[in-house]
Amino acid sequence: MAITTGGMSGIDINGLVSQLMSIERQPLQKMTVKEVGLQAKLSAYGTIKGSLSSFQTSLGKLNNIASYTGSTSASSSDDASVKISAGNTAQASKYDIEVSQLATSQKLASQIYGKATDVVGEGVLTFDFGSYSSGFSPNTKRTSFSVTIDATNNTLEGVRDAINKAKGGVTASIVNDGTGYRLALSSNESGSANSMRITVAEAGGAPTNTDTTGLSALAYNPAATVPVNNMTQNQAAKDSIFKLDGITITKPGNSITDAIDGITLTLQKVTTAPVRLEVNKSAASISAPLKEMVKSYNDLIKTMRDLTKADTSKTQVGQSNNAQVLNGESTPRLIEMELREVMNQVLEFTGGDMKRLSQVGISIDKNGVMQLDETKLNKAMADDPEGVTSLFATNGRLSDSQIKVDSLGKYAAGNYDLKITSLATQGKFVGASSVNLTAGSIAITSANKSISLQVDDKSVSVDLAEGTYTAAQLQAEIQTRINSDATLKAASASVVVSMDASNQLSITSNRYGQSSKVLVTTASSDLGLATGASTQGTDVAGTVNGVVLKGDGQKLYNDDGFKLTVLGGAIGERGSLSISQGFAAQLSQAVTKMLDGKGTIGTKLDALNKSVKDVQTQKVAFERRMTAIEARYRAQYVALDTMLTQMQQTSSSLAQQLANLPKFS
Repeated sequence: MAITTGGMSGIDINGLVSQLMSIERQPLQKMTVKEVGLQAKLSAYGTIKGSLSSFQTSLGKLNNIASYTGSTSASSSDDASVKISAGNTAQASKYDIEVSQLATSQKLASQIYGKATDVVGEGVLTFDFGSYSSGFSPNTKRTSFSVTIDATNNTLEGVRDAINKAKGGVTASIVNDGTGYRLALSSNESGSANSMRITVAEAGGAPTNTDTTGLSALAYNPAATVPVNNMTQNQAAKDSIFKLDGITITKPGNSITDAIDGITLTLQKVTTAPVRLEVNKSAASISAPLKEMVKSYNDLIKTMRDLTKADTSKTQVGQSNNAQVLNGESTPRLIEMELREVMNQVLEFTGGDMKRLSQVGISIDKNGVMQLDETKLNKAMADDPEGVTSLFATNGRLSDSQIKVDSLGKYAAGNYDLKITSLATQGKFVGASSVNLTAGSIAITSANKSISLQVDDKSVSVDLAEGTYTAAQLQAEIQTRINSDATLKAASASVVVSMDASNQLSITSNRYGQSSKVLVTTASSDLGLATGASTQGTDVAGTVNGVVLKGDGQKLYNDDGFKLTVLGGAIGERGSLSISQGFAAQLSQAVTKMLDGKGTIGTKLDALNKSVKDVQTQKVAFERRMTAIEARYRAQYVALDTMLTQMQQTSSSLAQQLANLPKFS
C-alpha cells in the first residue's frame, strides 16, 4: 500500500497524523515506565533469591553431622623410619616407638625348568595360609583357594597365570636366574600367620602328591609328618615387632591401624633410637561453616536493606530521596522477620542443656548484624559437642553406646522411649560329644576328614587337610575350610568354630537373625559333630514409644526409614532417643518454603511476572489499536485531501470558464 506523505491539496498528511498519533501514544509511555519498574523489582527480588540460596547452602554444611568432628594432625620425628597419620577419633598425645623387626611376606621358588613353556603336570593345587610355629596352624582370618591345572594350562607359564587369575592372595611370577626358569610365589600378606601351605592332588593313576615330579614339584608343607619341601623358601613370613612407650607389640604387617585408636602407624625400617610421635587436636571444624553461615546471613540482610533504603536526609518538598527499587516493599522485612523468628527459639529435644544460639556465641546486634563469639563456641564444643550438633543439625542422640542410630526416617523432633524386648542371636550348632583327642591331638585321615553342613541355608561340603592336629589347630582348620567354600564366600557368609573345656566343638554363623543357621548333616564321630543341637538365630525386637519396630538381625526399623543397630546390652528400657531438628535444619526449611511457589519470595516473583506479562499484553493490544487509529486518521485526511483537490479543480475550471465568457463594454 502506498504511503501518502502529502496531498494534492497541499495538506501535510504525515505531519498531521504523526502529531495526532503522538498524543494518542502517550498512555504507552506510562505502560513502558510501569514495565521497566516491574522488571527492576523482578531483578531485585532475583538478587534476594540468590542471597537466600547462598544462605541455604551455608546451612547445609551445618546440617551435616560430619561438620562437628574436630580436626587432627600427627607428626613423627623420623618419617623415614615411622610415619603416622591420625583420624578424628584419635586423642591428643605423645608416644615413643622403637622398631626391632619389620613384617615380611613369605616367598617360595620352584625347582629349575629349562623353559617357561615346559610342562609341569596336572591336578589341583590347594593353598592354605597359617603359621608353622608348632605344626601348621591355619589362619582363620584368611580363606584357602584351589587352582585346577589341566591340559590347557599345565606349563610353567600356564600355572603362573592360573594362580594369578584365582586372586586368592598369592602372586606368581617366572624368574630366570641364569641357570633356568623358576616359578616364584609370594604371599600377598605379610606376617607369620600368612605362610603358605601348598598341597597337591595330582591327576592320573596312583599319584604320590608329594614327590618332586609332575605337579607335586610345587608342594610345600614342612609341618607334614614327612616334611614336604619341594619349593625353596627364600623369605620367611615374619611379624613386625616394636615397642610403643615400652610395651612390646607384635603385628602381622607394617601398616598398623589397631595399636592406638584412630592412629595409623607405617613402619619403614628398624630404628636405632626411639622415634617421637605426636598427635594434636584442633578446634572442631564447625567453626569454618559457622563463620560462612554468619557471613551469608549478613550478606542477605545487607542486600535486602540496600534494595529498600532511601536517603531521608533530603526532606524538601518535591526533592528526590534517591529511593531504591524496593523502597516501601514489605516482603524483604517479612523475610528477615521469619528468619529471626526461627533463630529466637528455645530449641527442645537436643538431649541436653544446649538450646539457644546464644549458648554457642551467636547474637544479632541492634542493626541486625549477626556476630559469632568464638570463645563461647569453643567452650560449648568442649563441654557438650553432641549438644552443639543437635543444636544445629537434624540429629538423634542416645546415651546407650550399644545402640547406633543409622537413620531417623520421618520421626519428628522429640524424645522417644526405647525398649529392647530381645537381642539378636546367631545360629549355632553344638556337637553332642567331645573330639576324640589322644594325648592332646587328633589324626585327620581320609576316614574322618569330610564334613557336610548348612550355613545360613547354604549347603557346604569340605574336606580337612590330612595330618595331626592339636585342639586349637583342629578348630582353626575346620573354620578355615568352611569359610573358604566358594558358595559361602559368594554369599558373604562365614562361621566361627570354637571348642569348650570338654573339647566339644561348636560352629556359629557370623550372621545375626532368623536367617542365621548352622546344621551339620554329615561328620565323623571322631569330631563329635555326627550329632548335636542346632539353634536358629533370632532377630532383635523392640519398641519406640510403645510402637513395635521390625527386626532384621541386629537392625530395628520401620517402613518410614527409621533404623537402629542394637549391638548388645540388656533387655528392657534403654533410655530415651532425643531427635532434634536443629536451627540449621529449620532455617533451611524456612528458606525452602520462602522460595517455593507458595512462599514469600515465590509468590512475589509470580505476582511480578504476572504483572509484567499483563503490561506486555496491554502494550500489544494498545499497538494494535494505534495501528487501527493511525489508519483511520490517514484515511480521513486522504479523503479530505481528495475532496479539497476536487474543489480546487472545480474552482479553477469555473474561473477559466468565467474568463472565457464574452466581455460587455
